Amino acid sequence: MGIDIACEDGQALVADDKDRISDAIGDGIDRLNDVSSSRVAEAGLPQLLRERGGELATSYLRAIHQGCLHSLVLDFSIRGVPGGGITYIISP
Repeated sequence: MGIDIACEDGQALVADDKDRISDAIGDGIDRLNDVSSSRVAEAGLPQLLRERGGELATSYLRAIHQGCLHSLVLDFSIRGVPGGGITYIISP
């Protein structure tokens, strides 16, 4: 289990829209999948690290790395507790 988004498997309300979108993306589908996976992983990583850690956390970090994020904000705050956590901002 991990983050592995395949945008090319998505649906469109109108079949012609899916074809147009696929044509516009062209050879960039792998990059789009990597970036999409990295954004989802970025959003879920703090909760995952707090609750589970281990191999699943490693797969999230791998997705973030492959998506070539320019910065990463990790907010480990505790909801409802002012100042109850740490925020990390990582940038190259």
